[in-house]
Amino acid sequence: MTQSSTSHLPSDEDLRHNRAGQLSPNQRAELEQGLAALRSAGRHAVEYAEKYEQALASNRVTQARGEVVFKEAERGQGGRFVARTADRPDDIPLGSTTALLPGKYTLYISPELDCVMGADAEGDDHGQRYQALLNSRLGIQASDLSLNARGQLGPGQRLLLRRTVSHELRASMIALIILLLLLGFGAGFSRQLRPDHIAQLSGSSQLGLAVLATLLLAALGFLALRIWRASRALSRNQPVQCASGRLSIEAGTELETGSSSYSLVIEGVRMDADLLNRIGALDAVVGGLDHRVYYVGKLPMVVGLELQTM
Repeated sequence: MTQSSTSHLPSDEDLRHNRAGQLSPNQRAELEQGLAALRSAGRHAVEYAEKYEQALASNRVTQARGEVVFKEAERGQGGRFVARTADRPDDIPLGSTTALLPGKYTLYISPELDCVMGADAEGDDHGQRYQALLNSRLGIQASDLSLNARGQLGPGQRLLLRRTVSHELRASMIALIILLLLLGFGAGFSRQLRPDHIAQLSGSSQLGLAVLATLLLAALGFLALRIWRASRALSRNQPVQCASGRLSIEAGTELETGSSSYSLVIEGVRMDADLLNRIGALDAVVGGLDHRVYYVGKLPMVVGLELQTM
């Protein structure tokens, strides 16, 4: 199961209406879609649905000068972009479909939803700030991306892949130890039982042990695949490839382990972004914009991103 991001920059039409203090037809349509989803979510979403109804009824936005910044992950919540103004101590969230790069803006805020619906950029350094943020989260330099453009891994990316191998090896060892302990316990326990006692074990108990062992084996196989991919990229010096175009972010679930998985998709090319998610870099990627994404391997693993000129 996968879910794709739908964020985008405010259009010229959106901003024309926002400057007049109104929601644009496109923004109203997005709020109506959100309202329909909230209504179908049940009673726990009634309060939020009422706010959407109020926002649609008022059809207004207010203006404020401020900036968009990246807020680090905290209390179980991932990193995210938020807006800040001089006259408010708290962060202002961006609308669920609103994509903005870090930098200064004139913000257009829905007072009922208390979120940013659109923004006019002030200055021309937003792309530079965004690229610096991406490089910082990935632990790479502009020189690494220059090498990527020539089909080579940069020093920062090699270090990142080595850390990935070490991390997955540690996780594999833990899973292997648990599996061996489980198998050893099962073997010792079964030796103490007579055949008639074994037959009396409930079907659910036997099934539970079998499912647990299967999940551990699947996890080991999954981790082994990741180790092999990262090691191969390092040892064989695989060429770095590039996909360029409008970027979307997809989240799904691994069938083998039930864990979350993430992909970046450009022009039908699907690239593994789990490494970006593990190191906290994926939260800083803004979908819906044109990027160059650098990747290695037949099962493409992302090692770098570069915003194309806006």
